[in-house]
Amino acid sequence: MIMRTICSRILSFSFLLALAPMTIAVAGEPGKKIMVNQENLAKLSPADQERVLAIADRLETITTMDRSELTAAERKALRTEARELKDEAREFNRGGEVIYISAGTIIIILLLILILT
Repeated sequence: MIMRTICSRILSFSFLLALAPMTIAVAGEPGKKIMVNQENLAKLSPADQERVLAIADRLETITTMDRSELTAAERKALRTEARELKDEAREFNRGGEVIYISAGTIIIILLLILILT
């Protein structure tokens, strides 16, 4: 009986430790999600540079936004907007990497959207 209690406590504790990094990743720092390659950004025209920075700013706003209180339609609109911005960013990336989002960020965003829908 005591052995079962100890085993269940150890299992529960190890499960909590396994989930701790995910919790930290979800809470992440807002400034480190969207990055702009300054060298390739300098190669663009001034109007394109402004647009790239606006895209990066909006994507960062979307990724740091608290989506838990949004309705399903609002979350869908955000997903659509994020996809459109990423497609537009790909157009600027033709000559090299200008904007990139870490894979972990994308996974976290998708998991949050799936959980909240």
